[in-house]
Amino acid sequence: AAVAAVVEKHVPFVITDQINTFGSKREKIQSNLKALRLVAKIRSGELRQEALNEEQKSDLVRYTGWGGLSAIFNPDGEYQTEFSELQSLLGQEATEAAKASMLTAYYTPVSVIRAMWKIVSIMGFTGGKVAEVAAGIGHFLGLMPLEMREVSHVTLVEPDPTSATIAKALYVSN
Repeated sequence: AAVAAVVEKHVPFVITDQINTFGSKREKIQSNLKALRLVAKIRSGELRQEALNEEQKSDLVRYTGWGGLSAIFNPDGEYQTEFSELQSLLGQEATEAAKASMLTAYYTPVSVIRAMWKIVSIMGFTGGKVAEVAAGIGHFLGLMPLEMREVSHVTLVEPDPTSATIAKALYVSN
């Protein structure tokens, strides 16, 4: 089931240089696990999304999904410890869903997102209704030019519960 979130115009979080687009597989896996630890705290109620500080939001925005990181899903491989933590954080069903997403869970590079916003601006879009379907953790919103964001009504739709939780924590004010 898809999770939808309506984002108000006054969303303060803006992506600057936090996105983990480069780095080794191990660094990306560690970034993902760090984000999942925060997601677990949000889901348990231990941490309220509106209480997230900038460092925690920066940790969340570094979540890359599992595309290209198939090595973590080998319980006997070099990432045994990380796989064990992943299972502990997600549970068996969500771990299987994460594994199934390896071939499709890739995030659009920052340079491409910025170019797309520039193109829609050149085409005359200055703000309005925006639907981001398969939003992931919301990189398109996080990189949306502020002058557009201030006059737009944005709806994010994301079918993956983990990515949706991260997007809500970053962009939806309670």
